[in-house]
Amino acid sequence: VLTGTLSLAGNNTATGSATFTVTGGAVLDLTGGSTHIYTGNFIGTGVGTIRLNGVLQVGAAGAAFNFPGSLFQWTGGTLKGPGVLTNTGTLNLNAGLQTLDGLTLSNAANVVWAGTGAINLNNGAVMNNLASGVFEAQNNATLQWGGFGGAPTFNNAGLVRKSAGAGTTTFGNAVAFTNTATVNAQAGVMNFSGSYIQITGTTSLNGGNLAASGALNIQGGSLSGAGVLTATV
Repeated sequence: VLTGTLSLAGNNTATGSATFTVTGGAVLDLTGGSTHIYTGNFIGTGVGTIRLNGVLQVGAAGAAFNFPGSLFQWTGGTLKGPGVLTNTGTLNLNAGLQTLDGLTLSNAANVVWAGTGAINLNNGAVMNNLASGVFEAQNNATLQWGGFGGAPTFNNAGLVRKSAGAGTTTFGNAVAFTNTATVNAQAGVMNFSGSYIQITGTTSLNGGNLAASGALNIQGGSLSGAGVLTATV
């Protein structure tokens, strides 16, 4: 896409390996508000915008996205299973509401969550932040169960941090959060309303505060830093 916007508005299927090149100022709308099924490896180049604002379903064989920098912008809509979506680039979440529906999202690189609204996790959605993954909250919003199907799970084997926003970023009351690496509060408050279990690793306060409605269950590793901890430990 060299100029303007190319919107893929019909329902269709993408399979195999594909490269999306979008130059500066141009936009590729992957779904155009419709439902698309993606299976395979998808690579992005350029400094334009690849936008998701519809329903993107990952096929049973899975899909991998490798979109660098600010190229990929999830501005609304749904990422849907049954397949596993593996991120090896940067996913920028910038919307009022985004939904993971029965999907496993495995992040091996960067997820930047800067949207003003919630992330809904429905039908047993799973977020796996892998050892090389960084899940970064730059907002005061909520990641939560949307109330449909099984409750969600967030497994952190990399780095989860709140780096911006003077208010509260909340992991909702039905989200089962397990940490085996690093959780870092750098700004505002990180609030865990659901279960929080740390098997190994570190939960640290470095400029931010931490709160939990239930117990912080620290089975191993460390709890460290300077700040306000409001929780039963």
